[in-house]
Order: sequence, then structure tokens, then C-alpha cells
Amino acid sequence: MPMPDVIAIRASSLADLFDCPARWEAKHLRGLRLPSGPGAVLGHAVHAGAAAFDQAVINGEPISFDDAAGIVADAAREEARTVDVDWSGDMQPADVEKIGIDLCRLYCEQVSPEYDWAAVEASCEALVIEDVGLVLTGTTDRIYRDPILGYGIADIKTGKSAVAGRPAMPPSSACMSCWRPPATACASRPRPISSVCRRARPPKGSAPAPARWKTPVPGW
Repeated sequence: MPMPDVIAIRASSLADLFDCPARWEAKHLRGLRLPSGPGAVLGHAVHAGAAAFDQAVINGEPISFDDAAGIVADAAREEARTVDVDWSGDMQPADVEKIGIDLCRLYCEQVSPEYDWAAVEASCEALVIEDVGLVLTGTTDRIYRDPILGYGIADIKTGKSAVAGRPAMPPSSACMSCWRPPATACASRPRPISSVCRRARPPKGSAPAPARWKTPVPGW
């Protein structure tokens, strides 16, 4: 019996597959796309700045926050210019750039220094599922060194995904978090998620955050 054509998909798309197979097929097999949203532009821009900041540390040639902020701004402007984005809501390109720079500052100053990063945007070995003709591919945001477990993985999140499973975040807020999964392929024993591993403190003189998971961004 001939083998079906092998289809390469990102492992991160599986949640979409189980939620709505028809939408998953249209997006990942037929290449159809809906307009992106400001939140996606924000996430991509912050990831770009944070990745450059961490990779520079790994390379032994650290860059400043201002350098990382410039990368965030450039990435936000480039995506706003080249990608079909629905700007019909309250958040506009200038807002995305401002929030992205604020979030990147929180990350560079309060999240990243708490880790000993080993790799940034590391590609995972492809997993071939021959019975259904699929190859799962993907990357992990960060691999960090752990003094007890050796290595672990971390996932950088912005916006509502940073507080998934927690109370709804007020619309005037934004957040930045770094998640550690309950177990990793590199760990010898499970590591439970206790919470967002690092949260930024409110600006001096501002009202305290009403919940421990909230990361306030000045001006939002």
C-alpha cells in the first residue's frame, strides 16, 4: 500500500486542529488566511526584541534595552506594512509599538536576567507520524540551564495568552510572562508550574497590581 504524501505541520497548530478541523485545514493545508490582529503584531515584535536581547547575552556580546527596543519598533512597523492586519479596533500601529517597547523593557530588565539561557528559538527535531503521513515540526522559545535539573524550556508570552487560565485581564493592562512547562524532555523529573515565573513590579508611585499575575505597563 503506497504511503500518503507526508505533510509537515507545526506542533503548535494541533490545538487549532482539535478545536476546528475545517479551519485548521483551510489555514494550514490550503493556505487561506484571515487578517491578522494587532495582538499578533505585538507578540511577534516583542519576541523579536527579546530574542535579539537574549541571543546577544548568549553570544557574550550583550546589547542594551534601547537596541532591543529598536528591534521591536522595526518589527512592528514592518509587519504592519507587509501583513494584512485588521486595525478596526482601538489599538493602532502606534499603540502596538509603544506597548511592545514597554513589554520588552519589562522582559529585558526583570525576566531575562533571572535565567541562564542556553538557546533562543531552538528548532525541535521533527517527529514523523508515518501512519497518518504527518511530520510535526516546531521551535521552543528558550532553553535555560537549571542548577538542579540541568536544562528546561520556557515559553515567552504576551497579552491574554500570558495569563491563560487566570482571571480576565483588565482592558487597560498588558502583560509579559515566561512559562515553564510541568516537565521537559531535558529534565529528569517533572517541574510543576507554580505561576508566571517572573512578573514586573508596578512603576514607583503607582497603585499596586490587584492580582499577582498582572504585569502593569505604564500608561496602559
